[in-house]
Amino acid sequence: MNQSNATTIVVLYISAQAPTSPPANHADARVTEVKRRQPRLVRHIIFCGGKAVDRIATFVLPYVQDVHRRGEVREGIDVEQASEWLARIVFSLATVGPARSFDLNRPETVRKHMEEFGISGLR
Repeated sequence: MNQSNATTIVVLYISAQAPTSPPANHADARVTEVKRRQPRLVRHIIFCGGKAVDRIATFVLPYVQDVHRRGEVREGIDVEQASEWLARIVFSLATVGPARSFDLNRPETVRKHMEEFGISGLR
C-alpha cells in the first residue's frame, strides 16, 4: 500500500503522543491514581478536550485537503468533517489508554491500525 502524506502525518502525530502513554500493565492503576489525587486536573483535561480536537483537526486539515485534491479519498468528502473525525480518533488514541489490538508505544503498530481503520474511513 502506498503511504499518503496524510497517513504519514497522522501516524507521526499519534506516535509522538505514545511516549506519554503509560505501559499497558500499569495504565489502569495510574489513571485511577491520577483521578484520586488530581480530580481538578482530570476535569480540566476532559473539558478542554474539544480545544485539543480542534487543534489536531486544524493540524491535519491541509493534509486531508491535499489527498482530497489528489483523489486519494472518496469523491465528495467534506474535508473539514474528515479532519475533525481524524482528530477525534487521534485524541482518543492519545488519551484513552492502552489498546487491546495494537501497542500504542510502537509506531509501526499505530501506523498499521490507522491505515486499516482511520485512513480507510476516508476512502
